Amino acid sequence: SGRGGGARGPCTPVLMLHGFPEGQFIHGPLAQALAEELAANFSHLAPLEMWAPDQRGYNASSRPAEAGAYALDGLAADAEALAGALEALCGAPTFVVAHDWGGPVAFALQERAPAAVAGLAAVNAPHPRAWASLVADPASAQASIARYMLVFMADGFPQWATEGGCATMLPILGPPFAEGARVCEAWSNASAGPLAMDTMRRWYTDNLPQEAQYDVQEALCVFGPTADDPSCDVDFRWGPNGTEALQAAAGALRVPARVAWGMADTAFDNQAVLDGMRALAPPSAEGPGGLPFYEELRMEGRGHFDAYTDPGAAREVAAFVAPLLARAAAP
Repeated sequence: SGRGGGARGPCTPVLMLHGFPEGQFIHGPLAQALAEELAANFSHLAPLEMWAPDQRGYNASSRPAEAGAYALDGLAADAEALAGALEALCGAPTFVVAHDWGGPVAFALQERAPAAVAGLAAVNAPHPRAWASLVADPASAQASIARYMLVFMADGFPQWATEGGCATMLPILGPPFAEGARVCEAWSNASAGPLAMDTMRRWYTDNLPQEAQYDVQEALCVFGPTADDPSCDVDFRWGPNGTEALQAAAGALRVPARVAWGMADTAFDNQAVLDGMRALAPPSAEGPGGLPFYEELRMEGRGHFDAYTDPGAAREVAAFVAPLLARAAAP
């Protein structure tokens, strides 16, 4: 389920993919800024058809229970089906805009179905190989930073999150969750209870298999003043396959891409992740209409969610992404 327009016939298809712990509601400011930028400067385009679904396991979407149901390949298959439906509706391949976990889905989509993807924009949304190869190295800064994920993966987390833990987590996650009414509602979905949180967090557990699980109270030390204390003995302990599946989900970029990155994002070793993503761009490839195949917008002082909460940041990202979207969508 999600938000989509009503255009029929020739249209400009855009698919927006959210991350954790979000939903289709996250896209509002960026979707509006992108629509306004295209209308103001690329008015020749066919009407915009923008879809923002709740992805598998989120909010009103499906919640499959079988093992591995949230592995990246299945998530990318969902996105491929949506891109195919958009192409059938509009008569053109889809441009994908992704945030957070939406990034691995978008990059896996362009790996499995490059003809269905006109181009993509990753907004603080990593390529799975670039990110996972860093996390796999226990000595890397990214492995240390990413320990917060172990809270979401911990035993008892769904119950804890739906029995008051959401309010505890929101100030840690920061905006747009600090005020939190919508995300807490999603986490404690009245019809699903802890199942709602369990299916959301399975994006982590199905893609980052651990040899041993932690109790949620043990894992919470990574957010406290004892995070660097030896007593906070919480670390990635890889099970079979570890990060290999994520690293294998997508290789070199196969479609033109724009990467907009808030450099104050505390969830990433920003420079290392961007270096890894840039290395996956074909050095001699050219984008549509002579545009660069790969470009970055580094937004100093901007954080993980700014393009989705701050109208100024949203407009900056929209202005950066729109020229590629307009060229990629041109017949």
